[in-house]
Amino acid sequence: MGGQHLTKSRYMAGLQCLRRLWLLVHEPPAFDEPAPGSPIDVGYEIGRKAHLLFPGGVLVTEEPWQHAEAVLRTAALMADPSVPAVFEAAFEHDGIRIRVDVIERLGDGWGLREVKSSTRMKDHHVEDLALQAFVLAGAGVPVSSIELVHVNNTYIRGNAGICWQDFFSRTDAREAVAADLEILPERLPAMRDCLAMPAPPATETGGHCGSPYGCEFWEQCTADKPADWITYLPRLSAARGDELKALGIEAISAIPADFRLRGNRSSSVMR
Repeated sequence: MGGQHLTKSRYMAGLQCLRRLWLLVHEPPAFDEPAPGSPIDVGYEIGRKAHLLFPGGVLVTEEPWQHAEAVLRTAALMADPSVPAVFEAAFEHDGIRIRVDVIERLGDGWGLREVKSSTRMKDHHVEDLALQAFVLAGAGVPVSSIELVHVNNTYIRGNAGICWQDFFSRTDAREAVAADLEILPERLPAMRDCLAMPAPPATETGGHCGSPYGCEFWEQCTADKPADWITYLPRLSAARGDELKALGIEAISAIPADFRLRGNRSSSVMR
């Protein structure tokens, strides 16, 4: 069992589903190296290429389980004025441990940079950045700029190869993060209470299981569902699905023949 502290990935899991958070900590799946060319592998490679935007930056190489050592190494690099940026910088505050993709030295403080393989900023990116900003503030790091570094979908590769400065876009996220920071502290108690539970919370499956990330515990959470589970029914609306659940119906074969799946006469279940 891992420690019950929060991290970026655990916090994001908790926002998606408290059951997923509990399972990640208490019953983590076996780690597998991402397959070459997989979305995770591509994300790692884009993260590495983003380092080229910050010449002279230094990577904190300590492993995730060497968090205390990584925090000390980060502090030493930040204290060295010759280091313009730190990659995978480690911080801790209020029982939350984070590694920041890039923390950039600026004239008026530090710049928080999160790297994503997406082509635009999304809500869950803001939530991720907000947690980092929360920890950095608690750790006494003055952050004067917050950016999401992402793929520029208008970039066209030339004959000379990839120009990484043009491949990436940098989007100012400070205003969006400030708004999310107002509600972030309210989310933490439920996550900590969840991690202290002796068993995972009972949580209904739904649209959250695949958004914003696919859940690695899907098969475990749906093992007791029938082979013709209503979730597999094409174009079943959330409202109609909720009605069936309220009736205690989980199997397509158990749906009454006169139950309208959509709001028209031709949408009743056909036998």
